[in-house]
Amino acid sequence: MKRRGVTLIELIMSSTLVAVIILATFALDTTARRFFVSSDRKSTVLNEITFVTDTIQKRMSQAHGWSGDPGFLVIGTTGLLVRVDVKNITYPIPTLTPHDTGDDFTYFYYSNGQNLEMCRTSTTGDMTATSSLDCDGVEDEVLTTRLSSWSVSTYTLANGATAGVTLTITGVFDPSNPVSERSNPDVTFTTTITSPQSSIN
Repeated sequence: MKRRGVTLIELIMSSTLVAVIILATFALDTTARRFFVSSDRKSTVLNEITFVTDTIQKRMSQAHGWSGDPGFLVIGTTGLLVRVDVKNITYPIPTLTPHDTGDDFTYFYYSNGQNLEMCRTSTTGDMTATSSLDCDGVEDEVLTTRLSSWSVSTYTLANGATAGVTLTITGVFDPSNPVSERSNPDVTFTTTITSPQSSIN
């Protein structure tokens, strides 16, 4: 019985087939890794933006105001003041004091370079278009370090009443580098947050 060996052509064809399979597997693995990194970074940015909007929404739900002064004020297009009533502990039972704005806290949300920050201070009186908040010496809380841009505008109803704010926030994984869908994705999120209107008649 004569044993037949592998011919040179068969050896070249099988080697080529193995090389093609290895290259296809490597290409698929590289593509999957890039997709995973891009998705992970985009998810990180989206989580931070969601945290920011949830934080602002919580404060807006606590806004202390009335029809003439809704308890929040948009400053330009990048600043937001929200006044929150604080429980007065001098009463026998700690209670909210809607008639007294002197014991309220004001939260100021603003952009500072690549950061979206918030500071809190006590407030007195009504909020007006000339209201300002002195955050000097007050510790700021950085809500996100991934800010590309943000804008805030007043949301009004058809009857002209102020009902809340509309936020548009764009975050990017690394704001110091150009946006790239693969390595440095950005996410834009727009939401409208309404505030309950309080009456202290």
